[in-house]
Amino acid sequence: MRSARRSEILLLAVLAPFAFVVICIFVLFRAYWIPTGSMKPGLMTGDYLLVSRAAYGFPALTCSVSDCTDTIGVLGQRPARGDVVTFVHPTADKHFIKRIVGMPGDTVQMKEGEVYLNDAALNRDARGVFEETYQLLDGYLPCSNAPVSEGETCEKDQYLEVLPNGRAYLTLSVSDGLRADDTAKFVVPEGHVFVMGDNRDNSVDSRFPIVSGGIGFVPIKNIIGRAELIVFSLKGREGRVFRWVQ
Repeated sequence: MRSARRSEILLLAVLAPFAFVVICIFVLFRAYWIPTGSMKPGLMTGDYLLVSRAAYGFPALTCSVSDCTDTIGVLGQRPARGDVVTFVHPTADKHFIKRIVGMPGDTVQMKEGEVYLNDAALNRDARGVFEETYQLLDGYLPCSNAPVSEGETCEKDQYLEVLPNGRAYLTLSVSDGLRADDTAKFVVPEGHVFVMGDNRDNSVDSRFPIVSGGIGFVPIKNIIGRAELIVFSLKGREGRVFRWVQ
């Protein structure tokens, strides 16, 4: 009898910490997989990642999307330029993942493929050519070396972009002069952020208004969380295991 009791205590001692970790993961994080290439090269199609639901305040964990206006940022950080966030589309019940470029009060404009934040161009350094195999299953893949057939190498120019707060990340460009490479000046309203995909010529984001099928400005209350960790790749890509999101 005493031996059985000891076995139960030992089993509880082993399982309790594991159960605590599992509960924390499900409460504080949400798992997503990347279905499109709009955030390449940082996030690749098929990446399975964890999004921190508590990054912008624990009260936001218990409120609905429409009720989070006053709670986001309480006991947590406010969203910041450079954060990769998941959010609900302003008018449609769809989830997106993009990078915050503009905060409330900022002006954002594209000129010849470069981002101008508050009338100053972001630092943008060329970082060689990004290459991937052209696969029709990956959806629309614009290439700077087009035309490209199935199985051939698709190329894009790669740049290191740096925000004023020092956040740096890689972006892709097919060529300057394509859609949304030149825009009017956007003024980000209060309570909203301006988001963009890192794959600049293959991303529907805040550069496109909602009326034309875009995203427009994203209400801060619609943000679900901040992308933190790539767990693995559903496509089996190398180097995609336990990798922090930049």
